[in-house]
Amino acid sequence: MNNFKNAKKTVVLGTGSFISELLNEIRKNPACNYEIAGIVAWDDSDTSGYGYPVLGTLEHLHLIIHQQEPKVIIVAPSEGSAGLPDRQLLEAKVLQNVRIEQAQTVYEQVTGKLPLETYAAEDIIYSNDFRPSRSALIATRVLSLGFAAIGLILLAPLMLLIAFLIRIDSDGSVFFSQERSGLAGRSF
Repeated sequence: MNNFKNAKKTVVLGTGSFISELLNEIRKNPACNYEIAGIVAWDDSDTSGYGYPVLGTLEHLHLIIHQQEPKVIIVAPSEGSAGLPDRQLLEAKVLQNVRIEQAQTVYEQVTGKLPLETYAAEDIIYSNDFRPSRSALIATRVLSLGFAAIGLILLAPLMLLIAFLIRIDSDGSVFFSQERSGLAGRSF
């Protein structure tokens, strides 16, 4: 087990290849402050603890939380599971002050990578997290206007020279204008 200073006792709810990868990343990164107490398997067929003890199954989660007294529970969604024990997790969060974290979020914090393969398509499609922030939009607008102004200032002498050459070469205005037929035949 990890014995890091200030590490938070952590129980991992779920199994699978993604959890195995997450636990390896947590082992490699001692600064992440997770002391893994063990794994809670989805059912009796999940016996691999990936180097950590299997504390029990999902149906015994309430008892495991009371015995282990974790500060953090990392929850991994599992394909084909009967669903997450929302009531038990809510009780742990509210009554015992246990922090509940999604495995994908923990993976992103530990590695700096977003595990897109673990998200359902609708999680990404309907998420507001991929929109640029207001400050990013303002910064983009200010930069665009700034570069446009610099371009105009730098090209102004060239545009004046071209206007002067047109004026010398042609009669009339430097700017092209023409009467056109508009609504109801009125010219503008």
